[in-house]
Amino acid sequence: MRNMELTDRQKEVLRAVVLQHVRTAEPVASRALARRFQMAVSPATVRNVMVDLEEAGLLEQPHTSAGRVPTDVGYRVFVDRLMVKEAPTREEIVLLRTELGHERRTVESFLKRTSRALGKAADQLGIAISPGIRAGALARIEASPLAGGRLLLGFAFVSGAVRTIHTRMDKDEAGASLSEAMSWVNRRIDGLGLKDLSRFLEREIGSHMLPADWRGVFGLLREAVEMLLGMEEGEQVHFGGAANIMAQPEFSDPEHLRPIVAMMEQSDLLVRSLAGAEEEGVRIIIGRENKWRPMRHCSLVVSTYQSGSVRGRIGVVGPIRMPYPRLVPLVERAAEIVSRSLESM
Repeated sequence: MRNMELTDRQKEVLRAVVLQHVRTAEPVASRALARRFQMAVSPATVRNVMVDLEEAGLLEQPHTSAGRVPTDVGYRVFVDRLMVKEAPTREEIVLLRTELGHERRTVESFLKRTSRALGKAADQLGIAISPGIRAGALARIEASPLAGGRLLLGFAFVSGAVRTIHTRMDKDEAGASLSEAMSWVNRRIDGLGLKDLSRFLEREIGSHMLPADWRGVFGLLREAVEMLLGMEEGEQVHFGGAANIMAQPEFSDPEHLRPIVAMMEQSDLLVRSLAGAEEEGVRIIIGRENKWRPMRHCSLVVSTYQSGSVRGRIGVVGPIRMPYPRLVPLVERAAEIVSRSLESM
């Protein structure tokens, strides 16, 4: 259906219906359309074209006496073939740069602020997704001996995330050998992911060059890394601007609002909706294209950000009736700003 051939007049009418529906959130009548967009044809002709577009599955009539609204497919055709992007305004860029220009302590706190800034600029629900620990790069590992032969291992990631593992150690593994082994490891692991670290430790344990009193420490580290890799922990999701989406008329229906609340309480639902959206650039998911059925009254506009080993996604969630020409370039620009900001952290 997306590739169907449309006449110039059908394109003009479909584009006008989408823009008018986005503006008013109401069904669009042919007379109002012809008048507002100063079309060089009569309302009757516009109405006939709208009937053709309805038969093609691009428009629908919610009530017999009402005008027409775009279907999900109609919005998809508009986004792919008819949309003219609007560059972000100076005010939007200033807002993003100001909100994201404050002191940046960790990637996680920065992304939390990013979701709020994007939600505010877009007037939708802003989202920022950081990589899970499986994909994260390590910055340092801390080993803290505890009473009773216990050991606390703290894994600090470049993203600012920290995970801890409790284990037990023999007397031979404590003291100077523990400190020396950890210092040696930390000088070599900067930027490694957990899987790479596991392979690195396995290789060193099998090396005859490894000091004998370090072998037990390396064994404990590798066991802890395998425990982390086995944890069911996904990407971290931050939301900002929930009030924006709740103010949209589509979500005055509790049935439509309930999935948004569920998504914010169980963020893995959003990650599931975005499965397969890891490619570079902007991805637009409209209505029924959502993999999670309850989200099919929503659309998502997401883009990837990346700085070195840190890679994730930011974007907005809103009704299907979103101003895509404004939001797509806004999300693109925000992703650029986030990528540059992460490089300076």
